[in-house]
Amino acid sequence: MGATCSAHSATTRAGLCAPGATVIWTRGRFEPDLTWAIRAWFVTAGFDELAFHAIPGSTASVGVNRLAIPPPPFHPGVRLFTFLEREARPSSRARRTD
Repeated sequence: MGATCSAHSATTRAGLCAPGATVIWTRGRFEPDLTWAIRAWFVTAGFDELAFHAIPGSTASVGVNRLAIPPPPFHPGVRLFTFLEREARPSSRARRTD
């Protein structure tokens, strides 16, 4: 997913959650490393950050967030994300950021 899609996915996630739901997400830390932005997008969308770990010796990271607000209404038919074509994926140009 690209940056725009990642932001949209993080901000629409609350509408899919029950009160107090926990979301576990993963992201590669390739250039551009969007993990800091994704973490902020979740907070802006009403989630508390419970954990974030960049996995040493790899490009992987995992975040855990809990919904801290009443979930907004569900909106059917909203696209959550679109996968990039393989050659457009940051992992295809893999450069770690640690």
